[in-house]
Amino acid sequence: MANYGENQDQGQAWNEASGRSWVRQDAEMTKRLSAINKLLLDNLGEVDGQRILDIGCGSGTTTITLAELVGQDGNVTGLDISAPLLDLARQKAGANQLIDFIQADAQSHQFTAPYYDLVISRFGVMFFENPLKAFTNIRGAMRQNGRLSFVCWAPFHENEFFTLPLQIVQTHTKQMLDNPGKEPGPFAFSDADYLNDILKKAGFQQISIAKKSVEISNDGSPEEDADLMMEIGFGGRALRSAEPDDDMIKAVRDDFIAQSQAHFDGSKISYDGTIYLVNAFA
Repeated sequence: MANYGENQDQGQAWNEASGRSWVRQDAEMTKRLSAINKLLLDNLGEVDGQRILDIGCGSGTTTITLAELVGQDGNVTGLDISAPLLDLARQKAGANQLIDFIQADAQSHQFTAPYYDLVISRFGVMFFENPLKAFTNIRGAMRQNGRLSFVCWAPFHENEFFTLPLQIVQTHTKQMLDNPGKEPGPFAFSDADYLNDILKKAGFQQISIAKKSVEISNDGSPEEDADLMMEIGFGGRALRSAEPDDDMIKAVRDDFIAQSQAHFDGSKISYDGTIYLVNAFA
């Protein structure tokens, strides 16, 4: 068995099915999350000359953008547990000397401490097996008064991109997924009080958790949007767990296409969502 630090379950998932799926859908998901990328990066302000750590960097979208902003005196480290996503990130980054990538579990990785002026994440911090230990370890890698800034999903029911496909699948399969709860996954920190408590116990100060309304949109066709929904998210997961036959797959896809058409405004397909924009200091 491969060694994924203290997070074997997530390590296996993101190096096998989940990781390969996100590699296939990287370009499409980059489009859908572009407004959230901008929100996160605009929130950072001036980063010239800073040493930055990107937790759960995935395919490197945020890492590469940050490397364009830090100048020649700065550098950016992208950390992720997924080898397939890091392989894609390295391809996209090319020979950029301001970037390095590390495959590791942020919860147990032995950082050179204290080093980082800024730690950021776009939806990469919700998959820790032990969040308190992970954030304590991350804080230990930061310089005094270093800044932590990340985005994570707010409550599940406030995010159409996840809820609508799941509702469609459930009408066909009659199966219900358990409430995501606080286990590792997209909505692990959807309870803002719980998240605030973890960050405080990990030693962070001046914690701010702001709920933001966001739009998740793309300029593809309803058919393309439906195909992505079949593969990624709670709807896709529920469908696979039902072991559907061809007729059910077709029926679900048809309903996904109809859903996408209902969210098409003539130029793009959009879903409403909410996230938390989190800031804190070491």
